[in-house]
Parts: sequence; structure tokens; C-alpha cells
Amino acid sequence: MNLTEQQFLDATPYWFRRKLAGFQRLEFMRDRAEWDKTRWLAAMLLQVHTKKQLKPTDLLEFPDERERRQKETIRIARQMAADKRFPTTLPKKIDDEQSNQSS
Repeated sequence: MNLTEQQFLDATPYWFRRKLAGFQRLEFMRDRAEWDKTRWLAAMLLQVHTKKQLKPTDLLEFPDERERRQKETIRIARQMAADKRFPTTLPKKIDDEQSNQSS
């Protein structure tokens, strides 16, 4: 965390928690960047051995990417359900979420 002994001793609990959270976020971003590079490299190396077009997300999907994809799917399903040109019903899971949010 790059603190001197005196900075640590003078730190309030609030300041220290904020400093620690920032440090953890920085470490997470560094690790994520390394995994992103590794994922991309693996996809490029495997690409020459397959006919199918590979994307890095085909090999490894991070949890936040999965959540983002699920939210986008729900958003599109809601738009289609609201649009009169698409007479579809929402899947049960999405219907349950809507009823919970309206309550």
C-alpha cells in the first residue's frame, strides 16, 4: 500500500479502510488486465487450429461480463415485450423480476 510507518500510525480507521479499498481495486485491475491478455493470447493461438472463429470470451467469461450480458438480454426482452410488433411473452424469470420491482 506504499505507506510509511508514521502514515500507518497516524491513519484513522476510515482513512485506512479507504486506502485499503483503493489498493485492492488497483490489484484487481492489474490481475484482470493480466487475465485479459492471457485470454486473448490463448484465443489467438487456438484460432489457427480451428475453423470456427474464436473470441476470447468463448474461452473464459469473467463474472462481471456474464452479469452484463444477462442484464442486456433482459433489457432486450423487455423492449420486445413492450413493442407491439413482437407479440411475445417474457420468460418466467423476467416476469418474476418485474413483479418484484413494481412492489
